[in-house]
Amino acid sequence: MHSIATLCRITSYLSRMLSEIISRVLTVHPDFSYEEVEEVCELFLSSITEKIKEETKLKRLMKYLEKEFELESQETKKVSNRAYSLELIPEYLFNGKAEIASSLVTIINLTKNIEQTELFLSAEMKINRRDKIALIGKNGAGKTTLLKMIIGKESDFDGRIEKAANLKIGYLSQDLFWQDTRNTLRAEMLMVFPEITEKMNRLMTIENDDTHWEEADVLKKYMRENDGYARYDLQIEILKYFGFTDEQIDFNVLQLSWGEQTKVQIAKFLITEVDLLILDEPTNHLDIEGIIFLEHFCK
Repeated sequence: MHSIATLCRITSYLSRMLSEIISRVLTVHPDFSYEEVEEVCELFLSSITEKIKEETKLKRLMKYLEKEFELESQETKKVSNRAYSLELIPEYLFNGKAEIASSLVTIINLTKNIEQTELFLSAEMKINRRDKIALIGKNGAGKTTLLKMIIGKESDFDGRIEKAANLKIGYLSQDLFWQDTRNTLRAEMLMVFPEITEKMNRLMTIENDDTHWEEADVLKKYMRENDGYARYDLQIEILKYFGFTDEQIDFNVLQLSWGEQTKVQIAKFLITEVDLLILDEPTNHLDIEGIIFLEHFCK
């Protein structure tokens, strides 16, 4: 937002400056038409604005690369000592459930029309474990419709879509969803495993109260048997692998950029062990940092 505000102020200043230039040029050269001078000045303003945009993007890109890949800053000549990065996320988080079938989704003889538009005709497709598939097509070609059919939100079609038993799908829609926009990032993440969070919060409340020792023992047994302690910690710990600082974890979710919000949603999917992750136009609204992150994540 700071870069956008700065750009707006600079553009406003240049517009006022060019208006003054136009007025003075016409005073000295009355044979020039106002439109001729205005056209030249508008081209100049446009080129300056684009240059500012590109320089702003470059600075943001370099700042991100310095942080994410520990490059040496040209300004500070200091190397980041970040203890976490995307590459260090434990491998098991990417694996899904070991018992899931190798074939996740099979599309058979799929036909779909919307009014007079034919989107699919006898289409066939198979999605296997570890496949990485990109859907490419024009607006209105049916990309989102196909994704909705796969996740079960669209059932008006001919043909069959077969899914592996107990298949767990994570779906990142074009519109990000929050449990509560008043939440901090910490509160939002602690809803990933709500039952574990609830029991952990209760345990922390009564653990040192001798009058509740029986309840505390029951809660501890539950946490041990359900890997509760590790799962509770992971809800917050995972964010550090995605580049979030301790300070950011206590930000309101709407204070985050679109790129950061996308990271949070993907982090949720990772720790809930989805077998198939579907991203619907994930680069919509993303800044350079978010786009680079997604490319890196999907490799």
